[in-house]
Amino acid sequence: MATGSTALKTARPQSHALNASEFAPNRARGARFRPQSVQSHDLNNSERAGLRLYTEQQVSEILQLSRSQLRKWRMGWSRGRKEGPPFKRIGRLIRYPESGLRGFIDNE
Repeated sequence: MATGSTALKTARPQSHALNASEFAPNRARGARFRPQSVQSHDLNNSERAGLRLYTEQQVSEILQLSRSQLRKWRMGWSRGRKEGPPFKRIGRLIRYPESGLRGFIDNE
């Protein structure tokens, strides 16, 4: 009874080797990938500014507040008190949209 690692090794079949032509059948073999530019939507600067989302840490640094204060304000939103900047919940993540943050700063 061999307990060494050589007894446990088996030869792998070569039929499962990946072939580049399987992934890109329309490209000639050996052709290089050429990146293409991505077309952006026509958004003016005000719409683009509203798309930015900030993390809790970033907002606490911008407003010079503790993260616990932001959390207290968020808890108030669930109780009907609209304190602090508006936020979005994306799954388990909390993000603050730039447009709401600007409105909060301007109204203070």
